[in-house]
Amino acid sequence: MHVRARWLALAAAALALSACTSSGSGGSRGGDWFQARPLIMPGQHATAVRADPFRSLRVPATEYGYYRLSRREQAQLADALRAVDCAHPPRLAGTADRVVCDTDSDVLLLGAPIFTGNDVTRAEPLPPSESVAGWRLSLSLTETAADTMYRWTSRYHVMRQTGVFTDVQMSSKPPCGLAMLTQCSDFTAYLSNGVVVSVPVTFSAVRTVVVDGDFNEKLVTRLADKIAR
Repeated sequence: MHVRARWLALAAAALALSACTSSGSGGSRGGDWFQARPLIMPGQHATAVRADPFRSLRVPATEYGYYRLSRREQAQLADALRAVDCAHPPRLAGTADRVVCDTDSDVLLLGAPIFTGNDVTRAEPLPPSESVAGWRLSLSLTETAADTMYRWTSRYHVMRQTGVFTDVQMSSKPPCGLAMLTQCSDFTAYLSNGVVVSVPVTFSAVRTVVVDGDFNEKLVTRLADKIAR
């Protein structure tokens, strides 16, 4: 999985902040500060804040649920995302879904977590290599979480790296969907302290997650220590 260059510094900074302010994955507290969640529908850019934009709307829990909605209902959900106050994103009652923004005020509707910080058993800094220029962070998961991640990514990943997916891809743009080459569920959003820091598309089934970022050795080592503590 890869990310666009403009997001790398943001991802590193947000992860660093989370690592310094959270208890990591070592107990019942704090593990949810780091989450991996699937994308349900194309993201929208916040344009005009509206109070309670999801009131009376049916909010789907999966991409398939979204595409079972009428076109009018889909349009209403898109309008609701554009009306989100990113400083105070709404909590959706009665569902594990989350409405989350990134630092550019793009708003995403995400499904239930695939895994959280509580599922990380080992976090390891990966140094630059002949094929990768920067430092990266490798996350090993519990057996249960790794199986869940493998099942999810086996079902949802881009079959061929063609066109815009040949090199790197970060967001749900170009459009994703069941009628598109790339499903929205092929994208996994990584959240740190409730902010989206990375939304890479998956190119293959995985059990171990590797996070790319604008990392130096000191930062990625500190992150690895905090996440796995």
